[in-house]
Amino acid sequence: MPRGFQIGRLFGTDVYATGGFLVLLALYYFMGDSAAGAATWCIAVVLSLLVHEFGHVFAVRWLGGGSSTVLLWMMGGLCIHGPVYHRGKQFGISIMGPLFGFALAGATWLVARYTEPSHPLFLTFLGQVLWINLIWSALNLLPIWPLDGGQALRAVLAAALGGYRAASIVRVISIGTAGAMAYVAHLYGLTIGVLLAIMLLLENLQGAGPSRD
Repeated sequence: MPRGFQIGRLFGTDVYATGGFLVLLALYYFMGDSAAGAATWCIAVVLSLLVHEFGHVFAVRWLGGGSSTVLLWMMGGLCIHGPVYHRGKQFGISIMGPLFGFALAGATWLVARYTEPSHPLFLTFLGQVLWINLIWSALNLLPIWPLDGGQALRAVLAAALGGYRAASIVRVISIGTAGAMAYVAHLYGLTIGVLLAIMLLLENLQGAGPSRD
């Protein structure tokens, strides 16, 4: 059972949230320029995270990995499921979250482009959903463990080199990529990006990334 409390059930999957995630949403709300604008941002964040995680959930279900649980926490979302040992299935499960995010971004762009919403708040919401999913999906495809891109890379390398060598290579690539991410985020003044990169860098430096199998 994940740490947190259940906030709902979608498509037969339990959805949990940590207290930290709800505090973060509250901060978004109270720090917003307007109550309506902050509310649309919170809704856009939750919607985007759920779409991303249910991409993993459906992939697990389609590929025979059993049931899943979704957990929303301060750094995003997690799809918690049983072990999947087939490398191709691991790869498919890993990339399906970002693919669902890109699909939502595309659908949002089509709605904005062809329906011409007149209400400014709805237009703002569409813009928020579009950019959240483009940025979050692209970020998750970076070859950094435990992001989706790092997990997908490990699955590919493990199929050819074995689990131990793949884990070592992915950890080195993760450290280099996270370091580059921190540097670029610093250049552009993206404090959140720097903090996220440092967390990912430390996790891999401490050996909390890929394990032997």
